[in-house]
Formats: sequence, structure tokens, C-alpha cells
Amino acid sequence: MFNSLFNSIIAAQQASAAAKVLAYISDTQLAEIGHTRATFIENVKTDFINSLQVETAAIQNKTPVNANLAGVF
Repeated sequence: MFNSLFNSIIAAQQASAAAKVLAYISDTQLAEIGHTRATFIENVKTDFINSLQVETAAIQNKTPVNANLAGVF
């Protein structure tokens, strides 16, 4: 619960920062990185959310293994 709230706040901050970046970046620079002014903020937010999901999955896949049960004697 707390993590999802915290992640939502961070995602909103990422979107706010991306909106501020648009004031300083040209259309040519955006095109070089594969974005437009219409899609830049949404793509930054989506990339950030996807990175959180990958990080969460990596944490969930780590399970402690007891050496006695793993066949190591």
C-alpha cells in the first residue's frame, strides 16, 4: 500500500520534471531521441513505471535457498 502510494508520487514527479524539460529542449533534439512534444511526457512516465515493475519482479524472484535443501553438503 505504502509502496504504491510512494511510487505514484515519484511517477508524478517524473512527469513534472519531463514537462519542465520540454521548455529547454528543441523539436530536433526530441526527434533524435525518438519523441515528439505530444508523447514525451507520457513516454517518460511509462518508462519509469516499467522500470519499477521490472525492479519489483527482480526482488520477488529472489528467494532464499537453504543450502541443506539445495543439495550442497
